[in-house]
Amino acid sequence: MIFRLKKHSYFLTSLFLLVACQSNQNTKITKFHPTSSHDYPKIYQLEEDDSSMNYAIKKANQTFDDFESVLKNSVENNIKSFSDFSIKVKFDTKNGAEHVWLSEIKIEGEDYFGVLNNEPEQINSLKLGDVIKIDKNRISDWMYSENGKLIGGFTIRALRNQMNIQEKQAFDAEFPLQIID
Repeated sequence: MIFRLKKHSYFLTSLFLLVACQSNQNTKITKFHPTSSHDYPKIYQLEEDDSSMNYAIKKANQTFDDFESVLKNSVENNIKSFSDFSIKVKFDTKNGAEHVWLSEIKIEGEDYFGVLNNEPEQINSLKLGDVIKIDKNRISDWMYSENGKLIGGFTIRALRNQMNIQEKQAFDAEFPLQIID
């Protein structure tokens, strides 16, 4: 798996994760700094069968109805305290799977659409900024902000929980949302 941390300031000021499952036994976590394309990522290693990440994905799927309810209510009632709605979706690749974040979530009838918010590592048919119809059976995480606090973001939390104190402090300093454990 590859975990990529990337911060965008195009309408959303959230930090997003990209998870790409590969056939190897390690997970790489890469932190990008969006202010410069010349910044080199810092890489952390995790096991591919990481139980906390698998639990995070399971929890995101079990609670997706909560996300849907808040998103629909927020859109219908123009509630400004909720923002940064994002969904992480799994795509199969020849090397396993890649999980990418979609932002600017829109509802059209029963369908959800989002803007690809990560440059895919292994999916050549997609690029940053593409609008993608979301297959609800492929969702691996969801998140939104409530008054500047992270709601959901289960894979983000799982990753953060595996950091040492210094990494966690650096992460919290850069992450635009407050994470309450």
